[in-house]
Amino acid sequence: MTTNKYSLQQYIQQDQKHSPKNQLPSSLIEAGISNGISSAPVSLVGILGSNKKVEKFRNELTKDLQSPETIHEISTLVGVPLGNESEDQFVERSLSKIRAYLNSKFK
Repeated sequence: MTTNKYSLQQYIQQDQKHSPKNQLPSSLIEAGISNGISSAPVSLVGILGSNKKVEKFRNELTKDLQSPETIHEISTLVGVPLGNESEDQFVERSLSKIRAYLNSKFK
């Protein structure tokens, strides 16, 4: 792994400055949420009652995950790569922490 010690928050800020609009982290977050909702094993329309409520849920979830507060919380939780971590190890550790965070936040 390189010696860059960017936090997730710093990485997102840098990436937003240099990415085409359709590749911004915020666009990728929105696309990921839409894909997750559409591939859910149970229809959210059946749970929430209407497509309008599913759309509202998607918008609120996207807004929350893109908020500076949530990005800061996740960035703080993940931290920076440890000195002895490979890139793959860092990604694995980060994803594990992010999954746990999201499960506790949206349970």
